[in-house]
Amino acid sequence: MLKGVKQAIENDIIIGIGNDAAMPYVTHYDMWREMDHYMRQTNLNNKQVIDMVTRTNAKILGVDDVTGTVDIGKHADLIIMEQNPLEILRPCPTSLWSWSKEI
Repeated sequence: MLKGVKQAIENDIIIGIGNDAAMPYVTHYDMWREMDHYMRQTNLNNKQVIDMVTRTNAKILGVDDVTGTVDIGKHADLIIMEQNPLEILRPCPTSLWSWSKEI
């Protein structure tokens, strides 16, 4: 699998990132681990991986006209964090504030 992911990235093949949260013992809040794994295995940076789980996943699912980026007229779930996820990608023990609505 890792070889395929590396080849896809090297050849500019669009791939998304997700997890198996519907399975026992796999939680939604562990998504950061999937993202960290991609970074370590592919040499992607934080911004690239965050883009894959937001903009790219929305594009793959065909919903990028309503979500996936923070733009006027789109729906977004925002979490305000103490650390900058572009610098440190790990779970925040408590989010300072979250907000979900159409922008």
